[in-house]
Amino acid sequence: MTEENKKKKPLTIIIAAAVILLFILVPVIMTSVNSNDYIITYKDDRMVRGKKIFILGNTVICMKGAVEEKDKSKLPDREQSSYSLSILSFKELRLIEIIQEEDDTEITAEGPVDIKHLGRYKIQLQGYIGKLRLYKNKEKISGTVQFPDWANGKVEYLKYIRISGDRISFTRSATTDAEMRRLGASSHFTQKFTGRYTNGGRYIKGYLINHRKERHQWDAEKEK
Repeated sequence: MTEENKKKKPLTIIIAAAVILLFILVPVIMTSVNSNDYIITYKDDRMVRGKKIFILGNTVICMKGAVEEKDKSKLPDREQSSYSLSILSFKELRLIEIIQEEDDTEITAEGPVDIKHLGRYKIQLQGYIGKLRLYKNKEKISGTVQFPDWANGKVEYLKYIRISGDRISFTRSATTDAEMRRLGASSHFTQKFTGRYTNGGRYIKGYLINHRKERHQWDAEKEK
């Protein structure tokens, strides 16, 4: 081996080591900043929430939720879940599903809300008729919904209300055991509503998507 080759050998080793390290670090960094939510399904149909998933060959390294269910709708919401580091084998898994969050970035509460978009409405949803109330509470918009023949007839306080121009979005949910018991629900649920005002705020029509990714139409008419 020549003197020149001897000098090149350490450099080649360093370059090879740097390339290997890069291949390891890039996926790790991308995983650490990944905000996606996942549903991991085992071959025996158990399901569990997961996040920060890193796949290496047949091995899955992730933050895994503490609750496992065979009914996806019974899994707690992402915000209510607790996670721990877990190492799984692809041999025991059937599916890893990416949960797409609803994009509401175009609907914001910036700027004044037209007074015609607030008030009391008669709302119809999945065959139920109830009352929707939207009102200004100090510097923010608040709202409630109440169905006499649904959810024990209780007043439900809406979350994440956004009104911009002729569009509205809000969330109806029971994400804690206390909320679930108060409403007489058999499981936790989340319904994300989007809608559009027409006739100067007299009507609202739109759709909701629930935690099972089912889509339902809803509409509301302002009370006289």
